[in-house]
Amino acid sequence: MIDGFEGLDVAVVALGDVDSGYAERVAGELRRFGHRVVLSTTGSGTPGSAGRRGTAGGVDVVHTLSEKSLRAVAALRSAGTPVVHSRRPGDPVESCAVVDHVVVGSRADLDVLIRSGVPRSATSVVVEAVDNARWSVEGPVRSRTKGFRVVCRDSLWRGGGADTAIAALPWVPNTELVLAGRGGPRGSSTPAEVERLSQGARALRVADRVRIVGRADPALVRSADVVVQVPWTAGSTRPVIEAMACGVPVVVSTVGGLPETVLTEVTGLVVPPRDPKLLGLVLRRLLTDKVRLAAFSIAAADRVEQRHTWARFASGITRAYREVVR
Repeated sequence: MIDGFEGLDVAVVALGDVDSGYAERVAGELRRFGHRVVLSTTGSGTPGSAGRRGTAGGVDVVHTLSEKSLRAVAALRSAGTPVVHSRRPGDPVESCAVVDHVVVGSRADLDVLIRSGVPRSATSVVVEAVDNARWSVEGPVRSRTKGFRVVCRDSLWRGGGADTAIAALPWVPNTELVLAGRGGPRGSSTPAEVERLSQGARALRVADRVRIVGRADPALVRSADVVVQVPWTAGSTRPVIEAMACGVPVVVSTVGGLPETVLTEVTGLVVPPRDPKLLGLVLRRLLTDKVRLAAFSIAAADRVEQRHTWARFASGITRAYREVVR
């Protein structure tokens, strides 16, 4: 029993581009919260029969983690099984109208749903959780060159803000910019986009201070003085949360859920998108202020420890289940 609410039989469906490690962690945390969870990441384990507990093969609720997952279980809702859908920024809003409850990660994402006509009563805000055993202040640190290091993650896509970070470098002397990770919310960067960014760096004569590397790991993030996430199209807040968990100050744009994640002048700074000069000036002042950097670092790690725990995540998801299973 969870606060008088018995654990449920839950099918978590994570098809398509959902990270398998993330899906397994979601399922594991829900089990720790008392639910009986079956996880499908290939489609073969997708529940094939509808019905509440007591029905052969049935489940109390289906929880989908992607658009592809949602399409795969459409027939179940028609047959009466409640569906809770975790919507990611950038996913189509239209499909949210055909589920029982939608979970989003920020109030900004919630506003998108409400403006599209999804009832407020059919939505929940559950902030992202972080793997604090992996993303933490303590741990290996990548070697680096002299000077400052700024890391920009998962931004190698149109709208991701990597071009803004590159264009800011002329105002930030003695600083290396590392562009790391996936291309964007749904996949890898394209060679064309990498070449476009490289050409921009060459045109600004900062190519010698820009590095494009593979997937970011905690050691790389810990080596940064600041992590920058300045998209002008809404994306995931996860790179920022993981940076904060490592005690790295962050500078983010006023887009999507980023301003809600960062406490301005406490854990980092918030700037308008697509303003490279302002970003450069902000970074130059911050990078040379050791006292401010240290204060942001401590506050960032504390905020993640308090706000982005898996226990809090599982509790929020359980509340969403309660809304659809009466």
